[in-house]
Amino acid sequence: MIRFLSAMVVALLLGMPGASTAQTLEDATAIGVTLTPEQISVGTFYNGATVQVAADLPWCDDVVVFMAGETEELALNRKGRVAGIWLNVTQVTVANAPEVYVLAASDDLDRICTKDEQRNLHLGEAYLRSQIGFECDRPLTGREFDELIDLKKHRGTYEFDAPVSLSVESSNRVALTAELPVSPTVPPGEYGVRVYGFRDFRLTCKGAAVLSIGRVGLAEWLGDLSQNHAAMYGSVAIAVAILVGIVMGVIFHSLPGSGH
Repeated sequence: MIRFLSAMVVALLLGMPGASTAQTLEDATAIGVTLTPEQISVGTFYNGATVQVAADLPWCDDVVVFMAGETEELALNRKGRVAGIWLNVTQVTVANAPEVYVLAASDDLDRICTKDEQRNLHLGEAYLRSQIGFECDRPLTGREFDELIDLKKHRGTYEFDAPVSLSVESSNRVALTAELPVSPTVPPGEYGVRVYGFRDFRLTCKGAAVLSIGRVGLAEWLGDLSQNHAAMYGSVAIAVAILVGIVMGVIFHSLPGSGH
């Protein structure tokens, strides 16, 4: 109730000269952010991970945590009916889409800060809608953004409901804990993790850390082959396929009732 009353007061102040809904990013208090683990090793049997985010903050009502990757350009097929058959009829080019985006918020973003601040701080769908562009040699349908988000969610590279909580440490401090899921489809690289604290609809504190994801062992060797030695990688892939076929043939013929 207190939070809503505070938000209403801030909204009323918008009509007053010089009033602002948020502090600038530069004015926000810097805080430390801890990631566990800070590095993720992608081996042969890697199946994803969960990153624990922890921070000690000045008293705040809400907090937002997000992890984002570099932007990328994608070419996605658009299907259409041709003679009653669904076929790929054209491509939609997607520009400036973050490769990875994982968000955890203690409340609905519209109850934490303004749309403008969401865009400025790179938070949620308001930011992504302003960031991502679409081009096609045919008229756009208007559904491209929602379809891209659904595709990214299905692939495990976008998440908007990661768990986060605040607990009281003292009369003027709170502790943040969040869990960011890292899907096995998230590619190796470095990812920025940012934390923003808000009080009375105003940005009060900020923090950042870097998560590193890297291949190790056989996965690293195969990744290097695929990127830097394509011909050798193809030969290895063929050899492995042949070897697996031979092994499966031997196992099959050794089973009872196989006729041998």
